[in-house]
Amino acid sequence: MQYMNRSRMRGQNTLTFLAKNAAFMQAIDSPIGMELLKDLAARHTLLLEKVASLDSQDRDKIELQVVREIMELWSMRITKYLAGLDGIGKGKGEAQPEG
Repeated sequence: MQYMNRSRMRGQNTLTFLAKNAAFMQAIDSPIGMELLKDLAARHTLLLEKVASLDSQDRDKIELQVVREIMELWSMRITKYLAGLDGIGKGKGEAQPEG
């Protein structure tokens, strides 16, 4: 009985995980999502070069920080999603809902 309860919870966690993250991954994997990601990376490179050359204003430094935070957030979400899929694929039931 305990095994069945654990299996059911894993199944619920897996479905919750997929439901919460699938839309984001589909958006990122779409042509528009790819363009947004490319634009974000290009903006990051431009701002980084500007700040490194000491030819920047305070708003450039703030924008760089915001762009970096968005990139880190997206990267974490993608990494968690892929790790969760890997866990599901291996039958480990390791996918956890994102908090």
